[in-house]
Amino acid sequence: MFVKPYLSKATIPKLTRQLSVLLAAGIPLKETLAAVAKQSPKTHIKSLMLAVRSLFQYACDIGAFWGAID
Repeated sequence: MFVKPYLSKATIPKLTRQLSVLLAAGIPLKETLAAVAKQSPKTHIKSLMLAVRSLFQYACDIGAFWGAID
């Protein structure tokens, strides 16, 4: 049986804090997500952050595409 990894109640505030500190320092979201993924010792958190980063990049690419053909 496959068990999905989850974010513990302790992990969510830690990730939120890391994200907010880096974003408040002016680091772009794409770089912030990559940095948090790189710093995480847990593979499922790395995967999650990199997946969110990929989705964000995809959304930016789609937005740029539609903006370019308008």
